[in-house]
Amino acid sequence: MSKGLELPVNVLVIIAIAVIILIAMIALLTTGIISWRPGEVALAKGDACSKLINAGCDAADTSTIDTSLRDTTGAYEKLQTLCEKEYGVAAGDAVACMKVCGCPGL
Repeated sequence: MSKGLELPVNVLVIIAIAVIILIAMIALLTTGIISWRPGEVALAKGDACSKLINAGCDAADTSTIDTSLRDTTGAYEKLQTLCEKEYGVAAGDAVACMKVCGCPGL
């Protein structure tokens, strides 16, 4: 007669705790209690600011460069909108948005 898998009790306890933590994290993410939004904003800013700097840091580009974030209609947010909503830049202040991106010479 063959035996089943034998594990010490402390290993079983560790596995049970790990499963409980995993389920709790999934529940918190799906209910919106914790969010990936700060990371998404940072990635979107980095990508859009790179495009702005590569284009020569033209003030007009802040209102034309798309970010990877979508607005409520499903369209991609513009860099200027991201600067206003997430970084406190005044509406239409392209120079302040360029400073958020770290454009040289500002």
